Amino acid sequence: MPAPEGPASPPRPEPVNRRLLGRDRGIGGIAGRRVRVADVAETAPVTPHMSVEVDDVDAAHAAVRDSGAEIVYPLQDEEWGVRRFFVRDPSGRVVNVLGHR
Repeated sequence: MPAPEGPASPPRPEPVNRRLLGRDRGIGGIAGRRVRVADVAETAPVTPHMSVEVDDVDAAHAAVRDSGAEIVYPLQDEEWGVRRFFVRDPSGRVVNVLGHR
């Protein structure tokens, strides 16, 4: 007897694209200190899916820009002491890349 059909499970979200965070492209060779899932970014035009803290945000920005990835929030100093930018990964997720000043 076949199993009863129930409601379909919601699709699982894809992980943040590893090429963006990997060593072969983007911020991978620079990132690594801290990663956190973001909830609401009231000070930005878009809410990122996650944040990655890096030691050298300017180098990370240059690497991401040179890779051709879409930067959705420009590199800038924020009044609370971070320098950051947002990039869209190839899967469409937005990553907040930041460093403390």
